[in-house]
Amino acid sequence: MKKISSVLKKDIAHLSEVCPLPYKTISVRLVDPKTIDDDAGECETSIDKCYIRINETINLDRQRDILEHEWAHALGDYMTMVLKQAGLNYVADFLQDHGITWSLCYGYVYQNANGTL
Repeated sequence: MKKISSVLKKDIAHLSEVCPLPYKTISVRLVDPKTIDDDAGECETSIDKCYIRINETINLDRQRDILEHEWAHALGDYMTMVLKQAGLNYVADFLQDHGITWSLCYGYVYQNANGTL
């Protein structure tokens, strides 16, 4: 596992400030691509934990893009969990099945991070 660059650390800090994730534990790691399902990155969440894994072999610019992408997934996953806890499974399922949750969250993350990542 490679160390996260200072640039990526700054990006994480910036995203944490402008688009905070509501998880108690947030972990971002660069990992061997063989350990993730997607070739670029993945996000795994539970109600209080978020693990973002980014392919360590891709270049820094791409890692930054993937960070933003997975950050949006983490935010969308939380929205879905909250809707389900509120008994609104049908809303959560509709939004998730149609990719609407991720699209809204990605737009929010990109708008707030745009020009700084």
